[in-house]
Amino acid sequence: MMVKITEEILAVKLEARKHRQDSTSFEVFDSKHLPLSTKEALEEFEKTIEENKEKLHKFKEFIGKIGGDGAAQFLRAAIRKVFADDLAVTYSWKGTATKPSAERLFVVTTIKNVCYIKFLATEKVMNGVLQKHFVHAGDRVAAKRKRTN
Repeated sequence: MMVKITEEILAVKLEARKHRQDSTSFEVFDSKHLPLSTKEALEEFEKTIEENKEKLHKFKEFIGKIGGDGAAQFLRAAIRKVFADDLAVTYSWKGTATKPSAERLFVVTTIKNVCYIKFLATEKVMNGVLQKHFVHAGDRVAAKRKRTN
């Protein structure tokens, strides 16, 4: 698994270099459907970026443009761009009998790869930040409901 992540990191680095050399080829990622709010939408999105290298490249560029002073701030902003809290609450970081694993999602791995390139963050730091996002999704949904009532 580590070899696959390393290969993906190298591929992203090469894509970033190519982008810097030819910035006229950049097209903004179509983010009108983000954040995703259903498992079906997430599955379709993952299938699209896994099968279409151009769309994956555009997604990486889109995620790469998200700001943040460090890895933690970047990851929190990036994961919120993709996962609506209503969707995040249906996932567990490691997975349970009733909730699938967010850690194993291709989109999460892609966000982590971009984070590594931008901030050289460790796997432990990235996993900790992302795990907290999914753990506290229920609290955010409850707070949002409370504000709207």
